Amino acid sequence: MINFQVISGTNSMAGAMRAAKYPEEKQEIHQSRDGTEYSTGYYTEKDGAPSHWLGKGAAQQGLSGSVSREDLAQAFLGQVKDGPNISARGGKTEDADRRYAMDLTLSAPKSVSIAALAGGDERLIAAHDQAVAAAMRYVEQNMVYARIGKGGADSEFTQSAVIASHRHETARTVDGIADPQLHTHNLVLNQTMRKDGTWVSARVDFGKNNEKFTALDSIYKAELAKAVKESGYEIEQTKDGFEIKGITRDHIESFSRRKEQIDAALEESGTTRSESSAQQRDAANLRTRGHNIVDPRFETIV
Repeated sequence: MINFQVISGTNSMAGAMRAAKYPEEKQEIHQSRDGTEYSTGYYTEKDGAPSHWLGKGAAQQGLSGSVSREDLAQAFLGQVKDGPNISARGGKTEDADRRYAMDLTLSAPKSVSIAALAGGDERLIAAHDQAVAAAMRYVEQNMVYARIGKGGADSEFTQSAVIASHRHETARTVDGIADPQLHTHNLVLNQTMRKDGTWVSARVDFGKNNEKFTALDSIYKAELAKAVKESGYEIEQTKDGFEIKGITRDHIESFSRRKEQIDAALEESGTTRSESSAQQRDAANLRTRGHNIVDPRFETIV
C-alpha cells in the first residue's frame, strides 16, 4: 500500500529540526487481542528508526548511510551539502512556509508485517527494504523533474533524487497499543540536479490520471511478493495486492485495531470503507489518529 503527503514547515532551522526529529524506536513488547506477544524496535539504530539515503542526487552530495537529523534539516531548508542553498533564490523569510519534501510511504501487507514482526522472520524485513529500494529507483528515473526555461514553462526529468528513507514497525496506537505495521517513509526532498549541473527545486510527477503513482505501488507490491515467495512462503492474491497464505483473516484482524478504528469513524459518517472516497478515508484517519509509540509522523508540522 502507498500513501503520500507533503511535508512542510517554516523556513527556519527550528522548524526544519522539528520535522527531522524522529524518536528512538526502543524495543517494545506488544500483545494482540488473541494474546500473541511480539516486539518492535529490535531492528532499530541507536539514534532512531533505521534510515538511509537513496538516490543519485544524494550520492552527488556525498550523502550515504544513516540519515542524520542535522543533514535532513539542512536539506529541508534547501541547503545542498557542500554546495548552494537553493532556497535563498526565493528570498523567503524565516516565518514563511516552505515545502520540505514529499513523503511517499510504502506499507507491507498486514500478513507480511505479522510474519516479519510477530513471527520474527527478518528475511521479510529485508524483502520489504529491497522492494522499497526498487520503488524509489522508479521514482528517481520517472517521477522527479525540474522546471526549466522562461518562467519554468518546460520540465526536465533529471533522474537525480535526494531521498531520506526511514523504516518503522508499528501503526498508530489504539487504546495505547500499537499493532505491527512494517512501513517506510521515503522523503523525496525538494532538491535535484539538472543535466547542466545546476541544483534546483524538485517536483514529483504522479502522471496523467496518477498512472505513475499507481505504477509505483505496483512495483513495490510485485518486488515484495517475489521476495516473499523466494523466502518460502505461498501467497494469495487480494483485490489490493496479496497476503501470505496460512495467515487467517481472524489472525490479521487481531492485529488490526487501527483499521477497525477508521472503519468505525466511517460508519459514524454514514459510509463504509468500500463505499467511501479517498478524501473521506483520509478525513477519518486524521480524525481518529492517536500518538504512535515510536512514530509520530510529523504531528508538529502537518
